[in-house]
Amino acid sequence: MTIEEAASTAKAIYLQAAALAGREVAPESPEELAYIVRQGFEKVIPDMKPRAVANLLRLLANTIESPVGPDGRYHEGNVKQGADKTCPVYPFD
Repeated sequence: MTIEEAASTAKAIYLQAAALAGREVAPESPEELAYIVRQGFEKVIPDMKPRAVANLLRLLANTIESPVGPDGRYHEGNVKQGADKTCPVYPFD
């Protein structure tokens, strides 16, 4: 998987999780998540991929659980809140 495929996959999971939670995502919010994924991608050792994916899912869970703004959508600040609550964890440290 390439770095862009990983970023795109993470954004898709984020959008689906938000939809399952009955929320919408502001346009810039998935790009904040993609940025985090791109930063950690090169650090991933093949044997550690399961841990990296699990930690990405933790970050997403913390993002989805963060309070949304008055417009009822997740914004880049929500992703930052999710990351702040989750990190530092492999490979997002």
